[in-house]
Amino acid sequence: WTLLSLNRRCELVAFQSGGIAPIWLFSPFFAFAFIWVLILAFDLNWPAAKAEVTRERLLQQVKGQNAKSNVFVNLPYIDSVNRRIWFFQSLDTNRGTAKGVEILQRDANGNDMVKYFAQSAEWTGEFWRLTGVLKIVFGVTGAVQDQKAYEELDLPDITTPPRQLSLIVSQPDQLTVAQLSEYIATSTATPEHLAGYRTEWWYRVLYPFSLIVLMLFALLQGARADRRNAAAGVFGVILVLLAYIMVMNIFMAAGRFNRLPPFLAVSATEGIFG
Repeated sequence: WTLLSLNRRCELVAFQSGGIAPIWLFSPFFAFAFIWVLILAFDLNWPAAKAEVTRERLLQQVKGQNAKSNVFVNLPYIDSVNRRIWFFQSLDTNRGTAKGVEILQRDANGNDMVKYFAQSAEWTGEFWRLTGVLKIVFGVTGAVQDQKAYEELDLPDITTPPRQLSLIVSQPDQLTVAQLSEYIATSTATPEHLAGYRTEWWYRVLYPFSLIVLMLFALLQGARADRRNAAAGVFGVILVLLAYIMVMNIFMAAGRFNRLPPFLAVSATEGIFG
């Protein structure tokens, strides 16, 4: 609007006639855009994800459900790397405690080796400690070979922290960039499942630069030498914005459903419009 208003009265031509280059005329826009790129990057990397979690919690409260954001109910977790299957009736990731825990350990051939049933469990910071435990040992044929009950049992070989166990039930837009990085690095899920998380990660990193792309469009349209009405020029730029959003949503969907590489799905719109 500012550039179109100046241009309509030929003031941009007057500036340049006086020796002021366009880059200096545009410098306040570049400075302002850079500030907002940083603000948007910060917002997407942390507060926006937390807001999604809060929104989900409020919706659960409306439905009369348990809305504690750090408590997960009936949570299964398959750890393919360690050949381990978990199940929690209740897991509190903040306190590192759980109730109704089942842990099944398998060998490289997929045969059951050991299974633990525990009334409760506690994360010590290094490993899991079970309370009220029934330990079942399976033989080579899969038959029960031995079983013992323990009042308390430490599992020093099981070092998967509660936060990693809970990430599997979180949607990509509910995770911060650090949590997305952790989940992508440690998850053993299929590429199809991880595509949505990888696309979201690249979206958080690259999307703030869309401000630069759209600003360049505005500068291009605003600096054209004609006598258009300013409102008509702004309306044209709004149409560009709507087209930008539509194209981005199409490419993002292709990335989330593993039809395009995540980086390409996120950067394609900025590349095309840029």
